[in-house]
Amino acid sequence: MHKPHHVAEKFLGVSYDALDERAQKVARHVAQRKHIARNTTKEQDEAITRASGRPMRWRGSGDPGPSSRCSVPRWSRAWPSILSS
Repeated sequence: MHKPHHVAEKFLGVSYDALDERAQKVARHVAQRKHIARNTTKEQDEAITRASGRPMRWRGSGDPGPSSRCSVPRWSRAWPSILSS
């Protein structure tokens, strides 16, 4: 395993102690080969749940939702005219 001090000097060109707290955290995560990014979708869901008191239910690709269900029949009615031309 690499040391954060080596990562800072090799990739950032400065000593680890000269970095601010956020950059030190990045150097530690790179050295330990950990994820740096966070799941912002999960954080947004939790914030919406806290604000509304109800869990947020995201629609996947299998459930396009009620608004698109209305447009599909209108779109499919156009097929006879497309196929007959």
